[in-house]
Amino acid sequence: MKRHETPHDLSIALSRHAPRTIRALLDPAVGTGNLIVPLLSRLRKNRARVYCVDSDLDAINRVSESQRESLPSNAKFIHTDFLTWSLQPRRPRFDCIVMNPPFAATKDRSYALECADIANGNRKVTRHVPLEAAFVYRAIELLEEGGRLLAVLPCSVVMSDKLQWLRDELLSRGAIKFVHELPPRSFPGVESRIYLMVFKRGARQKQIALLNHDLHEPEKLMLSLGNSGVTRLDFGYASAIRKLQLLKEYSRLQWIQLRHVADVLRGDVASPMGPRCAVHSTDYSDGFWHTSDRHDESVARSATRTVRKGDLLMARVGRNACQTAGRGRGITGMACSDCVLIIRPKDPAAVLEILFALRIILALEWSNSLLERGTGASYVSHNGLLELLIPMNACSKYTKQFYRFLRAERARSPRQSSCAVNSVAIELANLLTR
Repeated sequence: MKRHETPHDLSIALSRHAPRTIRALLDPAVGTGNLIVPLLSRLRKNRARVYCVDSDLDAINRVSESQRESLPSNAKFIHTDFLTWSLQPRRPRFDCIVMNPPFAATKDRSYALECADIANGNRKVTRHVPLEAAFVYRAIELLEEGGRLLAVLPCSVVMSDKLQWLRDELLSRGAIKFVHELPPRSFPGVESRIYLMVFKRGARQKQIALLNHDLHEPEKLMLSLGNSGVTRLDFGYASAIRKLQLLKEYSRLQWIQLRHVADVLRGDVASPMGPRCAVHSTDYSDGFWHTSDRHDESVARSATRTVRKGDLLMARVGRNACQTAGRGRGITGMACSDCVLIIRPKDPAAVLEILFALRIILALEWSNSLLERGTGASYVSHNGLLELLIPMNACSKYTKQFYRFLRAERARSPRQSSCAVNSVAIELANLLTR
């Protein structure tokens, strides 16, 4: 697994949230020591017992030599796997843990984690989780009451549906003080969204501070913790939800969830067959989904979900996947790869009204945050799409634009279609600036 060391400015930003007095400090993936050294320099009296753990022997040897003057003389350098070491009997506990854990980029890097299921009376369960989730869970178990976890984390911990249990676990054991979404490419060569998180065990809170991008003067949004729980901790999503709520209040439109007017199905032809012979995410261009010479009609006979007349399609994965909602040309009866979502109107006659409303909301610059998860080649959340609020009566409130849209769609003119949609989106966006 490729190592991405923490840039110095991020280390400094995170170290500002460390306690000024620390008795026992741990970095479970110490690497070059980039993260732990700036933190030690801020302590009033550097008398902490320091534990530097890493599974890479070369890293342990390098940090013990290169950071000899920066680390206390009693620092312990431990060459081992942290997840195994954390289960040892009589393991120490810490009042501060700082970490940039390994990120699992593929499913085969998962870890079988035994943990308590708080939704079922803390019954012990085994979850197969990405490495970063296992590191976070084991780290909070090693924290003393009042101890802090300062972590550099990928978007999975912050927004993944599959790691909702981990966010619930954090909130049940203490307080997430803030989550800071870092500027793009904060790590050279890394396209993923990266976050700083500060957690305090045993603390209680009513709000979480969500910060956006700038390390020195970030925009801040306070996320209230209500009875319904918190699903995502990224600034972009929380900000988009607030803007959508304001649009509901300011506009005279009927906002309803897409699930009330359409079903959303995922294509069922998996890779490698999907991209080779079914409608795939690469088949969208110029506002429409197109047929291709590689499409194999025989695949449709074994598929349970094929394109029907009146269906809309959207790429499930890929850059700007949210901008691919459209009708098909010559693909009725075709199977779809599992990288494509089929949006099936409950009333096929309303397909263009639904497409108009869907494209309006997706034309707003912040709307991608409502649906897209992951980074780089991000993916569209199936549940997020079903729950997306769309202005279903926009066709009657903006009749001129809607008729322009109809003419453009029938003439297969994506430019004119976009102009009609964007004119409505601009008007709605202006409501938020009044």
